[in-house]
Amino acid sequence: NGQATVLLVDDELGPRETLRVVLGREYRVVIATGGKEALEILGEAPVDVVLLDLRMPGLPGIEVLKQIKEINPDIEVIIITGYAAFDSLLEGLRLHVFDYIPKPFDVSYLLTQVRCAIDKRKGRSNEPKSFGAAADERVVVHKRQDPRKVEILEKLSVGFKTAAVVIPLVVFWAA
Repeated sequence: NGQATVLLVDDELGPRETLRVVLGREYRVVIATGGKEALEILGEAPVDVVLLDLRMPGLPGIEVLKQIKEINPDIEVIIITGYAAFDSLLEGLRLHVFDYIPKPFDVSYLLTQVRCAIDKRKGRSNEPKSFGAAADERVVVHKRQDPRKVEILEKLSVGFKTAAVVIPLVVFWAA
């Protein structure tokens, strides 16, 4: 039917059900409660975007991310986590995640990112449309709070076509 498929990988019932309901209005949503189940689903059915929690029982989210990219490097992955750490941020950047969103997440921002990731996956866009004035404004605010962290993240973003991953991290890491 042409409807995009989003694989939602999260062991927490609350965020998982919230996203299932919200995303289910526009997309086909497939649920996995852990990494092993997510990889099995990816082996059986086409998926456009994966929303991936990092901390789950069993297979860690970063390992799931690595295996997703081995299965199909073109699948867009958005990390959503309540336990973000700088090392997972760096690994996510290295593995070309589309975005890295801390919990609790802003639903409208997440929906925008999913839409942009699907557009990119389907070849309708070369870059995410995630940063405009609001994102730039948040970076300016955080630059005043801790310029050392922002400087590190700006250096990380050099060479990337977009800062869709870096800008939300500046907000998260500098908070």
